[in-house]
This record gives sequence, C-alpha cells and structure tokens, in this order.
Amino acid sequence: MPDAKYMPAGPARRPRIPVNVCGEQVRITLMEARPAALTTRQLMIATGLSAYYVRKGLQWVKDKAALEHLTPLTWTPKKGYRFSADPRRLDQLRATPVPHRTHPDHPADHRDRRAACRRTPQRQVRQDHPGPA
Repeated sequence: MPDAKYMPAGPARRPRIPVNVCGEQVRITLMEARPAALTTRQLMIATGLSAYYVRKGLQWVKDKAALEHLTPLTWTPKKGYRFSADPRRLDQLRATPVPHRTHPDHPADHRDRRAACRRTPQRQVRQDHPGPA
C-alpha cells in the first residue's frame, strides 16, 4: 500500500487552508456585519468555511488585533462575535476593574497569608561555624 503522503488528493480530501487566509475571510465578514454580531454558524455560512477553519480564523483575528492594537474582537453568548462599533465603549470596559472571586472554602484575601509567610524569619546561620571544609 502506498504512503498516504504520496497519494493524490481525491474528491474526499480537500487541501488545507492557511490560517491567515481563513482569518482574513472571517475578519472581512465581521467587518461587513459591523456593528451586528455573528454566531459561529452564521460565520460558517457567510464564509463557506467549516467550523474548524472558522475557529482558526477567529483565533488569528484575535491574535492580529492584539499584536497590532486594533479593535478587539468581543463575544457574547447571546449574539456571538463582533467588532465593537464604539471605541469609547472599549475604553470604558478597559477601565472597569474586574472583581476577584474566591472559592467559599478559601479566605477572602490571600495576600494576608502570603505576607505573613514572608515575615517569618529565615533560617539563621551560625556565625561561629567554619562551614564546609
């Protein structure tokens, strides 16, 4: 039996799509739908890509937006993925602190325990000991 890498690509095997290509298709589709949001299924229909390639494209868009300080991609459970229409709203979201939640079994503030651990004296070395020979 011949090796799989030497077999010609038949109708059942599709060539792989580069990440930047499916990312650009997803980005353009989201820009056209802006300010509306699109679910994964809607992105699949609009771009003609499979769910795998849509997810790969979304990851590429997120990475590119973060690296180049572009408008970030946001996701809501009800509406889906979208680029924000109002940049002032993004500044408000960035300035809003996120409250820290702790498990109910843990103390509310772990910083006190860490600080107490730092205050414990270090092991004292005897000054009159000559040390290893």
